[in-house]
Amino acid sequence: MKLLFAIRVLALVLACASFGFALLGIPIPRVARIGRFALLGAVAAQLTIDIGHARSGRAPWTRVFFALIGCAASLEFALSGRPPVVLMLLVGLVELSIVAYVIVSVLRDRTARDDVDMPEDILAQRFAEFAPQALARFFAVESMIVVSSLRYLGGGFRTPRPLGFHYHDQSMYTPFLLAMPLFMIPELIAIDLMLWHAPIWWRLGSLAVHIYTLVWAYGLVALFRNRPHQLIGDRMVFRCGPFRRFVLPLASIASCSLVPPSITKSDFAKLAGKNPCLVLLGSPTVCVDLREPVEGIQRVFVSADDPSALMRALAA
Repeated sequence: MKLLFAIRVLALVLACASFGFALLGIPIPRVARIGRFALLGAVAAQLTIDIGHARSGRAPWTRVFFALIGCAASLEFALSGRPPVVLMLLVGLVELSIVAYVIVSVLRDRTARDDVDMPEDILAQRFAEFAPQALARFFAVESMIVVSSLRYLGGGFRTPRPLGFHYHDQSMYTPFLLAMPLFMIPELIAIDLMLWHAPIWWRLGSLAVHIYTLVWAYGLVALFRNRPHQLIGDRMVFRCGPFRRFVLPLASIASCSLVPPSITKSDFAKLAGKNPCLVLLGSPTVCVDLREPVEGIQRVFVSADDPSALMRALAA
């Protein structure tokens, strides 16, 4: 399976290079031509896998739809060497329809979810009807990052923080993410000057990448701010923005202690010993030992702006 995945990734890289050459009107090297047919084979293999999963009941039939369109687009691209514009527009319309369907579904289910669940959890469930689980989770998280960034920049930074045990103030990531415009904007200007005589697509591509990077950075700041650790019933929910969530029953906690400020990430393995450990964001300040493994985890290192308050809640 790993070999098949590596082949598919290589085929995708070559095909993307071929697509870029064709879009910019640059003569396509032979290796890129090979990539077009390699991509066709990879997409056809994925279509076969999706059909097999749908027939066995392991995946919904809606997953076959995208693979089928991708196979048709790859076939046209492989034979003609030109970007399949019509199919790309069709895929874009279908994606917009799916996004609308997902948004409506999330709005309908927002009152039925567990307090532990986050919006991206429901988004991932809906996207999984059309894409593999890992890809669906990726789409859901990226969507939440973009939406959170727009809300944060639109005045969300003035709203009160949710109740809980926050970790973003003392995190080393927060000032770095907030300061990204200070070096991203000069970088954008420098790259734009270097590409002054290049086709406009290169400069527009650079602009899009830099804008999305800034949106992504501020989306992370917003999600770190609005996703604190929370005590919900008899469970402590540790969070790391949109990336990680660890639900810990209070009854499974053996002890908790402060981590010395001098401890670095290279020391975590020594502190954990032979027990599997989990590190949640930034500079962990509290070490939580468990009576028995939870999700295969025996020890948790977790950040907290107020570690004493977190330890009192865990000991209650």
